[in-house]
Amino acid sequence: MKSTEDLRLGKQYLKIRSYDKALEHLTKAVIQGDRAAVSLLYKLGVHFFDEKEYKKAEQAFQLLAGRGHAESCIYLGKISEYGDTGRKDIQAAFGYYAEAYRLGLPRGAYKAGKLMMPDALRSEEVRDIAVNWFMAAAEGNLYQSYAKLGQLYSVGAYDRFAVTSLRDDKKALSYYLQGAMRGDGECMERAGLAFLHGFGTEINVKRAAILFRQAADHGRATACMRLGHLYDLGMGVYRDMKQSVYWYMEAYRRGIERRSEERRVGKECRSRWSPYH
Repeated sequence: MKSTEDLRLGKQYLKIRSYDKALEHLTKAVIQGDRAAVSLLYKLGVHFFDEKEYKKAEQAFQLLAGRGHAESCIYLGKISEYGDTGRKDIQAAFGYYAEAYRLGLPRGAYKAGKLMMPDALRSEEVRDIAVNWFMAAAEGNLYQSYAKLGQLYSVGAYDRFAVTSLRDDKKALSYYLQGAMRGDGECMERAGLAFLHGFGTEINVKRAAILFRQAADHGRATACMRLGHLYDLGMGVYRDMKQSVYWYMEAYRRGIERRSEERRVGKECRSRWSPYH
């Protein structure tokens, strides 16, 4: 009966936006084994996280993670990775992500692999471990993992860490193509760059243009820029200034829309959160 009373009080405090009191009572309800309180406490933890009240968020997520709640492990990993409560702890973050994967979330494997990227580009042994994490994520239908697999063997966002002797452009391209076949826009664009510059393959500008168009159709603003450049120069396509301007404008529009959407979502998380959404 006590847990039922704490759950009732927790819900009432949520309705009047008294979140600290809601945290107190929902915590008690979860400790006493009330399953209905778990989802409410998780959403309350997300609210505190979005409001940058990280210690309160951590309190909620720690309790839930200890009871096998995978999504809470992801948030604890983020808090540790970025030092939101005062100190970064990459080892702890890796442990939380690995636990999230063990509990059934492929995203945990993806984030564990990302944490290893800097070291994986310096060490073949570490890279092999990172590959296993990304492959596990890919098997869980997180196809953006193929872009990271390709980066482990090529150059790109992590150039400052890369060791040239570990580079294998053919293997990188094979991963990009696997991701492209599964509909990942970043992989399409990266495969296009490989064909454009001859990384791991013969230069094939026409195929690069096709891949950039596919990536653009999947929302990649940078692929729109690349298409605009190809039409401007007549590389792999007929020179067409109207098409060039169109794709440059598409790149600009999509970039603006993406930033606007990020601001809108952030604002909604801050001002319109409700545990009943």
